[in-house]
Amino acid sequence: MTDRIYTSISEWLGPIRGRIMIGFVLIVGMYFVLSFGEQAWRAQELESDVTERKAEITELQQKRDSLEQQIQAYHSDQYETYVAQIARRDLNLAYPGETVMLVRWNEAPTPVVENEPEPEADDPPPNWQRWMDILARRS
Repeated sequence: MTDRIYTSISEWLGPIRGRIMIGFVLIVGMYFVLSFGEQAWRAQELESDVTERKAEITELQQKRDSLEQQIQAYHSDQYETYVAQIARRDLNLAYPGETVMLVRWNEAPTPVVENEPEPEADDPPPNWQRWMDILARRS
């Protein structure tokens, strides 16, 4: 009896068997294509993340180098002079016993050109002559 069932199934599946195999292969192939596409998309995403991180690392290394240069500058003798200058100039600080004078600079007035006065007919006498007149009156 089992032989009969098997032969009837074989007879029934005979013409369709090739189509089923082709469908199965197509389904499995589509699965692999979709999986490969997804993996390629993830790889592209990860690659862009790596590029962004490398740019951030380069920027941070530049900042670190700048800070190291500042540290080297601050370890020198010039640092104390620099701090004193900034404290005096920007913060108006002074050493004990010193007096801070704040000077407000006004802009220079623009010169006004005036016409020279015309010489008068009665010019005053020179200064030495006026002194002589004053001293002569006292004596």
